[in-house]
Order: sequence, then structure tokens, then C-alpha cells
Amino acid sequence: MLNDFVQLTGEITRSDGDETLKKGDRFILKSGSSNYQIFNEQEYPFSIGDRVTVYGEYYGFIKAIAIEKEESK
Repeated sequence: MLNDFVQLTGEITRSDGDETLKKGDRFILKSGSSNYQIFNEQEYPFSIGDRVTVYGEYYGFIKAIAIEKEESK
């Protein structure tokens, strides 16, 4: 539903920019069998292939309010 808050966990599969994502970049998050378009509003850089949990607001795309990167084991 529009303007709902969402939480998604998945892998960053591609972006509009470089392999390292910066604030303002758009990327695709693969979560299960679905792909979601995310707008990165975080200062912390993320990379394609990172597993992350995105917290955001749904507008037909997701505006990420917070993104947490999963630590490698």
C-alpha cells in the first residue's frame, strides 16, 4: 500500500551508478523471488552483492530511511 513502512532483507543486485552505491543512488534489492527498486538515502557506502535489510517507505518504489548491512561470517 502506498506510504506504508516496509522492511526487506535481500541482496543488492545492480545499481544505476558504480558498483559502490552512494547517497542518492538507485538500486535493485532481490528479496526472495521479487526485485524491489530502492532509493539510497544513506551516507554509508554499500556495494553490489551486499546483503542488507532496508527500512523505508513505499511509493511504488522504496525510499530507504535506514539500511543495515549484514556482516560477513
